[in-house]
Amino acid sequence: ADLAQIPIEIEGVQLGATMKEKGDKPGNYKISMRSRPGINAANACKKLSGGGHVCAAGGLVIADCKENAIKAVLEASIPEIK
Repeated sequence: ADLAQIPIEIEGVQLGATMKEKGDKPGNYKISMRSRPGINAANACKKLSGGGHVCAAGGLVIADCKENAIKAVLEASIPEIK
């Protein structure tokens, strides 16, 4: 299975995200999102300098630390699931 797909395979999860810091560019975090029908992953990723399809999208977060990158992903994602 695609690693980005795993979070939404958990019962109750509507939008899942994976994040990986790019080895050649510290502070740059590649984001991959997958969502269930009715949740727009592309809208969230547009806020993260990315895009994609409704149920599969990606983006990039530039942050000084992992915690701030996670915060940016949450801020972009939460409006999509409310």
